[in-house]
Amino acid sequence: MKIITLDLGSTMALAHNLRGEPSATSVAFKGDRETRAAATQIWLEDRLKVLIAAEVVVYERPFARGADATRCLWGLAGIVEAAATRAGMAVLDVDVLTLKRFATGSTKATKEQMIEAAQLMGYTGDNEHEADAWCLLQYAMDRVTT
Repeated sequence: MKIITLDLGSTMALAHNLRGEPSATSVAFKGDRETRAAATQIWLEDRLKVLIAAEVVVYERPFARGADATRCLWGLAGIVEAAATRAGMAVLDVDVLTLKRFATGSTKATKEQMIEAAQLMGYTGDNEHEADAWCLLQYAMDRVTT
């Protein structure tokens, strides 16, 4: 199955398995909430056009972190859902604790432990957002079926 995964945030990470070997990248969005949301939508839709061969988009489900961050993350989730649906892709969200348990065996894993887990799964970088997207890709490849 061809999968795109996303770690949502002001730094957005994307991982995919569309060209055989898994790949991860990230981009940081600057500015106020509205500017970041618009830039995220454009970036995501551009990526989905390039990565159109994907069958499913999987993202880490937002959780409450404070009013502004929570609103921003759920807004990004809505953008992901809309862009993926327009591109004809299925969409799945995965709970953060489920991902941590999958990657490390613990729901209390730190950012450093998630990076280490991603590296054990073949990720070669040290970006916490890319590591989360990488672990999410491994989770999806292991658990998602058509």
